[in-house]
Amino acid sequence: MRLKIVIPAAVVVLIGALLAFGPGGDHANWKDLLWRMINFACFVGIIWWVGGKKIAALLSDRREDIARDLDSLEQARHDAEFKLHQLSARIANLDLERETLLTESKAQAEAVRDQILVQAQRQADEILAQAQRTAANETRSIVRDLRARLADEVAAAVRQQLAGRLDATEHDRLIDNALKKVVIQ
Repeated sequence: MRLKIVIPAAVVVLIGALLAFGPGGDHANWKDLLWRMINFACFVGIIWWVGGKKIAALLSDRREDIARDLDSLEQARHDAEFKLHQLSARIANLDLERETLLTESKAQAEAVRDQILVQAQRQADEILAQAQRTAANETRSIVRDLRARLADEVAAAVRQQLAGRLDATEHDRLIDNALKKVVIQ
């Protein structure tokens, strides 16, 4: 600390001496220089005596502030380097992540497609089975109606033919034969 004060004071004294003995200089200026140096030393001494502790505290506080600022800047630089490293690693893995996401998306899309196809096939099978049941029911209904109509038409045609060919005695004989067959059975 003292070296920091002594060196600048020595430089000031040497500069003053050089100026006093410079070209065209007068040797009578030694006294003047000496009084100026004493005046300067007294001035600095008074300043130091009055505010030395405050100046030292101010300079010390400033040194501590600068040290804290340097530490915080070093920490910020370290944090920035860490974030840069993380981002660099993430960017490096970005292609891998993209490929992974693409593969997963394709797999999910295929699974959804397969599920939709299975549901569509199941619905198609249900529709086909329903159509077959409906067709079978309609066929049975039509066959039943046709049989009933055909039976009515056959009965009417037989009645017409029999009415033209049968007389009352023949009619009674047919009824008797039918009754005998019913009784036998």
